[in-house]
Order: sequence, then structure tokens, then C-alpha cells
Amino acid sequence: MLQHWNRSGISFQYPANWEPEEETREDGWTLTLYSSGTTFLTVHFDTSMPTLEQVVDTTLSLLQEEHKDLECKERIGSFARQMSFGLDIHFFSFDLPCSCWVRSVFGIDGTFLILWQSSDEDLEENGPTLEAIIQSMEVIGEHEAPTDLD
Repeated sequence: MLQHWNRSGISFQYPANWEPEEETREDGWTLTLYSSGTTFLTVHFDTSMPTLEQVVDTTLSLLQEEHKDLECKERIGSFARQMSFGLDIHFFSFDLPCSCWVRSVFGIDGTFLILWQSSDEDLEENGPTLEAIIQSMEVIGEHEAPTDLD
């Protein structure tokens, strides 16, 4: 069974067995979906409209505080039918190899950060579900990417 999320111009589907946790702030909101393992997905919406680079740089700085030896690769392209900027990140946590993907896109009324993370071991089980959530995402924005980048 699938649940549907639709708020502030982003919509997607996620499995009913993934636990949602929502936090609302004056300048936006954050939704985190937790699997039964180490895999999770976070969507953060910021109405102050920081640039895509600012969102990603801030996220990277926070991750570097916790994981000193992380490796990352910049990604520019399309995400949820919008032009995006992001990173693919790899690090170790409690001696487990982990992967983290960060993408930022503009919406009509704010900037979105989408971050998904998993231990590589748990990714075998939850990877297909995570991919389905990501593929279902749509963002209404002003900078729609060409469809050949999707």
C-alpha cells in the first residue's frame, strides 16, 4: 500500500510501512521517511529561497562534521523534472560503508533539499523502494528541465 505526499509544490508516493516524521518551521518544513533498516529519505523545504549551491554546501558541511573522511562527487542535471545541483557521497559510519545522495531544486515558493541515505548493506533490500520513491517525485518549479535529462 502506498501513501501520497503533496505539499509546497512537491509530490511523491512512499510505502505505508515507511515511518514519516514531519517538522514545521517558520521558514519551511522537513519530512523524513524512515525504513525499517538504515535507509531514510529527507525532504526539506526552505521559503527563504537559498541558492541550490548554498543548500548543498550547507548539507555537505554538516555531513563533514560527522564523517571526516567522506568522498563526494558533484552532480548537475535533472531531478524531479527540474534542473538540479547535488552530490553523491560515500562514507563509513560505525564501520559500515554508507551512501548518501543530495539534490537541490527550486520550487515556485522555495528551495527543496532532497537527501537519501543508506548503509550499502541495507541498500540491497531498500534500494528498489528508495528508487521508486525518487522516481515518483514531481516538483512544480520555474526551471523545468528538458525531458531528455530525466
